[in-house]
Amino acid sequence: MFGANWATVPVAAIALQGGGYIKYSRGLITILDCEGLKHFSCDCYRTEKEEYDRLQK
Repeated sequence: MFGANWATVPVAAIALQGGGYIKYSRGLITILDCEGLKHFSCDCYRTEKEEYDRLQK
């Protein structure tokens, strides 16, 4: 999930693709390195995941 303006998504996606975390083509995103992507996202992923899990209960 990106909290960004739609115009900045391709810029971020290209950077993440350059790091080998994702494959980005024509608006489709494929995660290649899930653990690496989680690490790259700092505490943001963990915080959002915990809140999502809490709301699913």
